[in-house]
Amino acid sequence: MLLVCAAKKQLSFLISSLFRVNGHLSAARHLSAMSEAPAANKQEAANDAEELQEGKARILKRGNDVFYNEAQVTNRDLSVAVLRRFIPQLAAEKAEGKIKQPRQDGEPRKKDKQKGKKGSNAADAAASDAAAPAAAAAQQQGARVLEGLAASGLRSIRYALELDGVSRIDANDLDPSVVESMKQNISFNGPDAEAKVQPTCSDARLLMLQSPGVYDAIDLDPYGTPVQFLDSAVQAVSEGGLLAVTATDMAVLCGNSGEVGWVNSGCFHRVCAALVTVVGPAMSL
Repeated sequence: MLLVCAAKKQLSFLISSLFRVNGHLSAARHLSAMSEAPAANKQEAANDAEELQEGKARILKRGNDVFYNEAQVTNRDLSVAVLRRFIPQLAAEKAEGKIKQPRQDGEPRKKDKQKGKKGSNAADAAASDAAAPAAAAAQQQGARVLEGLAASGLRSIRYALELDGVSRIDANDLDPSVVESMKQNISFNGPDAEAKVQPTCSDARLLMLQSPGVYDAIDLDPYGTPVQFLDSAVQAVSEGGLLAVTATDMAVLCGNSGEVGWVNSGCFHRVCAALVTVVGPAMSL
């Protein structure tokens, strides 16, 4: 009887020791899995990325990490077509002097030129001649474009790859994580896109207010009403520039929902204003 009890105690000790060893092994395996999880997740995320192509541009889409509206393909096609026609026309008008250019550094102001007529015509002429190469160089640089709410950056990448005469596209978004995805998409499209598309992370309204008259074309495609962007956009677009505005809910912009349009915009819409042309401070819908 004593031997049986001793054997049972020894067996219980062996079983408890075995459970302890298994517990330590399970904990070790769990810690090892936790340390390997981030690397595995990164690899899985890279493998799960879906490649989408539109025009000449390609983007990587991982689930719903960045907003992508497939129904807006036609809108982006139209934007590319409009800018393909508009940019050469703008360059020609600048070259012919039809559009007033911003005063370059060192260039005398108009009232200074008038004062100079009394005795300093030669000095003013020299200053004007010195500023002329800078103005000519500015005209040859190409158009500068802003996409205020770029999300994946697809539209900006298309502008860079499909349009001639564009020197720089600022692709802006407010969400830092979205901007990181945008940077990957820009890099994914090679050096041609990287050379022209500059990602920025800012409130589009603040960015435009800080850039008066800088952009030859501004593209705004917000989720909801674009009204809150219009004031700063009009100030940021250059003389003779183009302001292209659309919105997710085109029914409101087109006037199909008058009450909602009044609440969002403070007015009733009679025409569909998908594209708005801005010439200086005047805006025509």
